[in-house]
Amino acid sequence: MRLASWLLLSVLSVSLVAQETPIVADRPGFADGSGTVGAGTVQLEVGVTLDDGDDSVLSLPTLLRWGLSDAFELRFESDVLRSTGGDREIAPFGAGFKLRLCEGEAPLSLLASIEIPSGEGASKATQFGTEVRLVSDLDLGGGYSLTPNVGLALAEGGETSAVVAASLGKEVGNAAPFVDFELRAGQGKPSMVVDGGIAWIVRNETQLDIAGGVIVAGDDSSDWFLTAGISRRF
Repeated sequence: MRLASWLLLSVLSVSLVAQETPIVADRPGFADGSGTVGAGTVQLEVGVTLDDGDDSVLSLPTLLRWGLSDAFELRFESDVLRSTGGDREIAPFGAGFKLRLCEGEAPLSLLASIEIPSGEGASKATQFGTEVRLVSDLDLGGGYSLTPNVGLALAEGGETSAVVAASLGKEVGNAAPFVDFELRAGQGKPSMVVDGGIAWIVRNETQLDIAGGVIVAGDDSSDWFLTAGISRRF
């Protein structure tokens, strides 16, 4: 009887802690944080993005995160559908993981992903593409935080590119405005994207966000983009 009561209290305590801890999402910025979703937790992060360049492209960036332990999560992501001038195509699919390496004042996690040959039409990926990053979160004080990322991206049969990204944010109540950038440099011309936006924790389990950005260097089919989304922890 005592053992059953202890187990029940333990489960209730874990549930209360989970409910009191606000959701932490990896969207909408380019720099991902070091946090994982936690054991047994499923988190869905979905958005709508409009890219404007030679053509306007509407896509549905989606990330599904599944915590196998407190330090390790599986990740599945895709733009799902891409619509250009009324033509709709299935976007490529990717999978990966995030592994928390250490905690403390400078937490560090390993983030790895692979894009699988998939999709259709102009959106189709015909080769594997991989990316590996080390990601962290730094408390700068005064409600400010810095999220640095550094890593490598490799296209099958192609070049290797260095990837550097960082996000500077500030907590303002339940809102978190931010600015960030992503720089990619390989054998070709470097590319750089900057953006800014805001995320709101509307409930401990739910985040809403909106952001926009521009291409400031490199050749890209998009000149600017707008995105809005929702993240939900289950």
